[in-house]
Amino acid sequence: MSEPEYTLGSSKPIRILENGRSWILVRLIVNGMIQAGAAIFASRMMHLAFDRVIHKNSVLDWGVFAQFGLGLTLAALSVAWLRMVERIDGERMGQDFANQLRIRLFDHISITSVRSFQRRSKGSVLLRFIGDLKVLRQWISMGLARLIVATASTTMAIGGLAFMNVAMAISASVVIVMGCLLGFGWGKHLHGAIKESRRRQSIFAANVNEKISSIAVVQAFGQSGRERERIARQGEKLKDAMVMQARASAQLRSIGDATASLATALVLLVGAREVQAGRATAGTVVAAMSLVGLVTPLLRDLSSAFVLWHGASVSLGKIMEFINTSRKIVESPSAPDLSPGSGEVEFRSIVLGEILRGVSAFAHPGTRIAVIGPNGSGKSTLLSLTARLCDPDQGEILLDGQKLSEHSLASLRHRLGMVSPDLPLLRGPIEKNLRYRWPEAPEEELERVLKLCGVDEILKGLSEGIRTKITEGGASLSLGQRQRISLARALVGSPSLLLLDEADANLDPRSAAVLEKVMASYSGTVLMVSHNFDFVSTADTIWYMEGGTIVEIGTPQIVFAANGPAARFFRMREASSAG
Repeated sequence: MSEPEYTLGSSKPIRILENGRSWILVRLIVNGMIQAGAAIFASRMMHLAFDRVIHKNSVLDWGVFAQFGLGLTLAALSVAWLRMVERIDGERMGQDFANQLRIRLFDHISITSVRSFQRRSKGSVLLRFIGDLKVLRQWISMGLARLIVATASTTMAIGGLAFMNVAMAISASVVIVMGCLLGFGWGKHLHGAIKESRRRQSIFAANVNEKISSIAVVQAFGQSGRERERIARQGEKLKDAMVMQARASAQLRSIGDATASLATALVLLVGAREVQAGRATAGTVVAAMSLVGLVTPLLRDLSSAFVLWHGASVSLGKIMEFINTSRKIVESPSAPDLSPGSGEVEFRSIVLGEILRGVSAFAHPGTRIAVIGPNGSGKSTLLSLTARLCDPDQGEILLDGQKLSEHSLASLRHRLGMVSPDLPLLRGPIEKNLRYRWPEAPEEELERVLKLCGVDEILKGLSEGIRTKITEGGASLSLGQRQRISLARALVGSPSLLLLDEADANLDPRSAAVLEKVMASYSGTVLMVSHNFDFVSTADTIWYMEGGTIVEIGTPQIVFAANGPAARFFRMREASSAG
C-alpha cells in the first residue's frame, strides 16, 4: 500500500512520512520490537522459574529468586519506559503533521476566492480548520503510532509464542485475525455514525457562530427565545448523533476487548491440553500467558486505532471536499511583479457567472471614477475583481497595460489600497491595523496618513492612543471612526490605485469632510462605489451599471443632463427618500 498523501493549496502533496517523520516511524517500529523483546525475555524468565520449581521439584534460593525478580522488574520498567517514549513520539509525529497540514490549509484559504467564502458559513470553515485537523492529529498521534507499535509487538510476540509452542501460537493467531476481520467489517457502521455527527457539528457550529456574531440583531428584534429553541433542537440532534457515534465506537472497541479475552482463554485451554499431552510444561503455559498479557492491551490499542482511523477518514473527506469546491485565485510561482505606473485601469470583456456580463471600460491615470447603479448590478464585484479577491470567468483586467492574471498578487496589493465593508478592522491595537498593508511603514508615513484622515483626532480621545486595542471588526469604535482608520490603512504607502466601496455611506459630517479632503489631495486613480449624489458629482467620470454590465459612461454633467438611466436612478432614489 502506497504512503497516504494530501494535496492542499499546492501541487506538492503532504506525505505522512516526510519532514523527519519517517525517522519517528523507524523509532516506533524499533520501540514495538523492543517491547516485544522485553516481554519475551520476561516470559522466558517465568518459564525457567516455574519449571525449576514445579517440574524439577526444586526450591529457589534467595539469590536465584532475586535474580529472577530483578530480571522481571527490569523488563517491566523497560516496557513502561518504552510505552512513555511511544506516546511522546506519536504525539510529536501527529503534531508535526497537523502543523504542516494547518499551514498548508491556511495557504489554500489565503488564495481562495472571496466568492467561495461567501457561499460558506464561518462555523463550517472553522470546523474544517480546527475540528477536522484535531481529528487527523489524533489519528496520527494515538492511532497510527499505536497501530505501528502494536503490529510490530504482536508479530514478535506471536513469533516468540510459536517458539515456545506452535499450537498455542496458532490458537492466538486465529483469534486475533478473526477479531481484526470482524472489526474491519463492523467499521462501516462507525463510519456512517461519524459522518452524521460531523454533519450535525457543522450545522450547529455555523448557527452558533452566526448568532454570536449577530447577537445585537437577535436582541434588537426580541428573538432570543426563538433562537434558544433552535439551538436546543440542533443541540438535541447533535447529542443523539454523538451518542450514536459513541455506541458504534464502543461496539468496535468491545470487539477488541472480546478478542483479547478470547485469545487469553483459548491459549490457556490449548496450553492445558498441551501440558496434558506432554508437549508443554506448566512453565510454558505461564510464559505463554505472560506474552498474551502483552498482546491483550495491544489488541485494545488496535480497536482504538480503527475508531480513530474512521474518524480521520471522515474529517479528511470533509477537508478535501472544502478544498475541491473552493475556487482558487491562480498565481504562477514565477509570475513577475507589476512594473510601476500611473494607475491606468482597463477592463476587457469581463464575465463572472451571472453577475458580470461582458464589462469593458477604461480609467485614465489620476481620474476619479464613480461606479453607480442599483443593488446587485455588480459594482462591488467589479472592485473585488480589480483587487483580485476573485478572478473573472472570462476577460482580462489590466493595470498600466499589464494583465493582472499574469503578475504576482503581492505586487498588485502593493499598488492598490481598498476600503470596503468586506474588509473590516482586525482585533488588536489600532497601530497594527494602520500598518497592516505595510508593516514596515516609517513613522513619517504613518503620521502623514494619521493627519490626512483625521485619525490623530480619534487617538487624542483614547487613553492608550495608537496602541488602543479594538475588538473584532472595530465594534468598539463608531462607524465614522472605523471608516477613517480603514481609509488611513488603505492610503499607507501612497498606492497608485484606490478602491472605495461605499466608503461614504452613513458618515457623520466630520468623517465625510475627511473623505472629501483625502479625495482632493489624492493624485492616483480612484474607483468608488457610491449612492451619494453629492459624492458622485465630484467624480471625473461615471460608470452606470445595470444587469451586470456598464450601460452608460460620461462626466457627471453630461450623464445627469442626458436624462439617461443614471439620471433616472438618482431621481428615483430622491423620490424614495422624500416619500
